[in-house]
Amino acid sequence: MKRLVRRLWRAARVPGWSVNEGRPVQLWAGGSGVALAVFVLLSLGACQDKLTTVEVPAGPRCEPVAEMCNGLDDDCDTRIDEGVTNTCGGCDALDPAPLEQCGACGGGTVICATPNTTLCVDEIPQNDCGGCEPLTAQPGAPCGTCDTGTLACEGTDAVVCEGEMGDVARNACGGCLELEAELGAPCGTCDGGEIGCDGTESTRCVDDPGPDVLNICGLCGPLPEEGCDLCGDGVRGDGEECDDGNLEGMDGCSPECELEAAWARIEPGTFTMGSPTEELGRRSSERQHDVTLTRPYLIRAHEITRAEWSMIMNIPSPALFEGCGEQCPVARVSWWDALEFANRLSELAGLQQCYVMEDCQGEPGTGCAPEEVSCSGGFSCQSVTFVGLDCTGYRLPVEAEWEYAARGGTQGAFSSGEIVHTSRAPLDPNLNTVGWYAGNSTVSYGGGQDCSEWFAGADTCGPQPIGAKLPNAWGVFDMHGNVWEWVWDGDGAYPQEPVIDPLGPQEADTRVRRGGSWSSPSQFCRSAFRFGNDPTFRSNGLGFRIARTAP
Repeated sequence: MKRLVRRLWRAARVPGWSVNEGRPVQLWAGGSGVALAVFVLLSLGACQDKLTTVEVPAGPRCEPVAEMCNGLDDDCDTRIDEGVTNTCGGCDALDPAPLEQCGACGGGTVICATPNTTLCVDEIPQNDCGGCEPLTAQPGAPCGTCDTGTLACEGTDAVVCEGEMGDVARNACGGCLELEAELGAPCGTCDGGEIGCDGTESTRCVDDPGPDVLNICGLCGPLPEEGCDLCGDGVRGDGEECDDGNLEGMDGCSPECELEAAWARIEPGTFTMGSPTEELGRRSSERQHDVTLTRPYLIRAHEITRAEWSMIMNIPSPALFEGCGEQCPVARVSWWDALEFANRLSELAGLQQCYVMEDCQGEPGTGCAPEEVSCSGGFSCQSVTFVGLDCTGYRLPVEAEWEYAARGGTQGAFSSGEIVHTSRAPLDPNLNTVGWYAGNSTVSYGGGQDCSEWFAGADTCGPQPIGAKLPNAWGVFDMHGNVWEWVWDGDGAYPQEPVIDPLGPQEADTRVRRGGSWSSPSQFCRSAFRFGNDPTFRSNGLGFRIARTAP
């Protein structure tokens, strides 16, 4: 019988593979060979049962003792090893039990290999730690420049530095990586704080008084009593270069009356849009392709705030989280609301309106119940025509402009580097420097959302005032997280060939939003991530920023 089983096993298995004690064995997944092998393996127990139930006369030395799995009739009941064989028909304990799922790396099943061993069919480990997820670092590699340790497995899908010395620091915070901001440097244009250490590999702004952030005039401090018309009091006179009542340079207005502090000028260029296949969190809709932008454009350096919405629209902000304040991004606005805002801003500035909106109904900012997190409805139009990229007024950035500005000349997942963790925990160190997301968005103001189960130490989370994280290399804040941002484009597949000044599908049922939000996992905040929604959709984590083709 044993010889027959061995012959059947050899006939079914793939040449070169064998059953090794303590190691999974792969079986060929096709043809009749594996079916025969599995049938024989699963039948071993039945065969063993037939063998062990043969009646054997009790010998003269038989004693009434507990039955054992030894091939004898120990308890003198005329049956050999009655009731003590394992499920594979052998004597040894089996681990894991046959028919259980193999684990996270394959959809196979544990089955009998011999009377005392099991094997996993179709189990395919994918990394050097024995797990399924790609490793961000390989075991055995040096830990870094500041220690003598090496990377070793931590579980099956992560590595950790073992043997780190930690006594040869390279930066002023006591760590190895180069700091993005120098200690003691001023935090920005609107506060008296300085940059200080936040751990060993990053910096943050300390002793920042807080309220002196950019107001809707693009300047620091409280709003001027006389108000402002984009850039100053709206009255040009006495030989001043700009209409803000101040003849000094670098005061918030350029000679062309453009806001210096609140806008980033993006020069024309060619870049690779989308993400590489190996980027963590990548989706199939992010196919890489070359894009050329031929026009310089201005993009708002920060997301549109609640205060800006209220002043331009002359209606209260629809956003939740009142405790965040007027410098928090406006949210619960639809794509149609964003177009209307841009048109009204253009009208106030005496510029061309970029959108021809026809047969509009409802009031902007409406559609959600007072405390409703998300909804659809409210203000919308039967049709809209985009005048084009040569429009002189304000508009939403097209999707290619948004990603080009978000990358700030980089090609990583974030403008600050590659993605390390795809979820909300553990904390992604690169995203943490430039964006608010579900891994760091705790708030101290009242009315935040319960996030106690998101990560260790979390209580309530919510959006943050604009500009609290570091900008990218082109001076643009909050492109990763805080609130999602509407762009002009309809949601559709990317082209395969290079394109110039793309506008996306002109007729589309859904419109694209970008950047992720304070409640998003890190993978949604990548520069390439894109998501489509009905243009009437509203959410407490969805806002916008505006752009303008440079004069």
